[in-house]
Amino acid sequence: MQLEMPEQQEESHFYDEVESDQEKISKLHKQGFAPKQIAKVLKMEHGEVELIVNMLKKKKSYQK
Repeated sequence: MQLEMPEQQEESHFYDEVESDQEKISKLHKQGFAPKQIAKVLKMEHGEVELIVNMLKKKKSYQK
């Protein structure tokens, strides 16, 4: 049982990091930054940022 807890904590921490990256990308995109600029600022891959921006756009279109 003790062996599972650190793995769960690491997994939880991983999702927190992913979520915070998505929030940062969302905020920068809303401010008018292009995916290429966001990738450079956050030191992430351009394709990853572009994918997240596209998902955010699609999510927004479904909410209308």
